[in-house]
Amino acid sequence: MRLLKFIARRGLYAVSGPERTEPYDGMGAGPRSADYISLAPGGKTPRRLVYSMETVGDQPSLRLEVTPAHAGIMYPIDETPVPVPGTQYIRTRVATVKGSYAKANVPFIHFNQTTAGQPVPKQNQNQFIGDSHGIANILRGDPKKQPPAQESDKGHLHITGPEFGFILEGQMEFKIGALPTFVADQCDIVYAPAKAWHRVRFAGEGMATRLAIVGYANSHVFQTPEELAGQ
Repeated sequence: MRLLKFIARRGLYAVSGPERTEPYDGMGAGPRSADYISLAPGGKTPRRLVYSMETVGDQPSLRLEVTPAHAGIMYPIDETPVPVPGTQYIRTRVATVKGSYAKANVPFIHFNQTTAGQPVPKQNQNQFIGDSHGIANILRGDPKKQPPAQESDKGHLHITGPEFGFILEGQMEFKIGALPTFVADQCDIVYAPAKAWHRVRFAGEGMATRLAIVGYANSHVFQTPEELAGQ
């Protein structure tokens, strides 16, 4: 079983599933504008849904791919996987129940198209993925419109596991535990360990966006109002 989220950084991909084969790139003008990819698309493959992905076009491709820890990769019975040292593949049968796309999850989200005001219709536009083993939220804002930072504000933490963020656009300011505050730029990846306080703010002069990825929903722990007030 495998949950897949991927973000195209450069190049052009073709992702094939049981319903369609579609080229994905990161520009709003379509597959031919792949000279610079603005960090989209993303996709989620439901459990036990056979798919393939390949680089197409005339340029190398680069992507960020995320899967749950210890998630095994399964292959169709008529396919011979590429040999991997120390790995033995065994033919077997599993339950026929498969994952599926739903109101909360769609095969493809185009970042530039979404920010231009033409998002793919879905249940929660601020959430990239909502799954029992993976949550990815799209957090976008204007640094000029956020309230001033409070020194007592430590942000939040997650008791069920770490959080990492992929900067899709602009700059984001991070304060993680006792580490010095730093600013991450577009394409950077920032990691906050489990149970580590982390505060994230929009930074820079323009709009900023990050994709925040955690293992489980409703795992945020916040400070009390009294602690935030410095009492």
